[in-house]
Amino acid sequence: KTLTLHAGSTISGQGLWQLESADLVLGSDLPTAFPLSLDGGCRVFGPGRLVLHDAQSIAGEFRTPVELAAGATISLFNSTYHSGLVIQPGATATLPRFHTVTLNGASTNRGTLRLGSRNDGGQLNGSGRLENEGLVDIFVTDPVSSGSEATFNLPVRVATTGRLLVEDRKSTRLNSSH
Repeated sequence: KTLTLHAGSTISGQGLWQLESADLVLGSDLPTAFPLSLDGGCRVFGPGRLVLHDAQSIAGEFRTPVELAAGATISLFNSTYHSGLVIQPGATATLPRFHTVTLNGASTNRGTLRLGSRNDGGQLNGSGRLENEGLVDIFVTDPVSSGSEATFNLPVRVATTGRLLVEDRKSTRLNSSH
């Protein structure tokens, strides 16, 4: 199943667009002014950017740049970003319990990136890197029943404008392959 959106085409309406194990081909930038749900079997590719707004959940393989716009509240389920993920100021991305995000392209957080710790082990993996110019928030997922940390398996650079917040009862692990 393939949905191809050529340059100049639009999608409109207030209903939920749900793609399950489908390919979405973007001929140009697609600003989502509608609810979009992508499951883990989805693939998004093409020369356009996928720009997400509002509250949405996404998973799958992204071979096109993905941008979370100001005001977006996005749940990032198991997903891979080959062309980068950008979290703009005012946007929030959360890795739900037991999920992994793979960044194989340079990615930037200017908003808020949340990873659970102590009971779910949210992970950031990949051959890319994360430039943190915003807030990375390591939060406790209750009930605290294990020692599974939030884990970073890729290079992370915290800019002078960035913060890495690890509060009481939280832990994080930065792994190195060197």
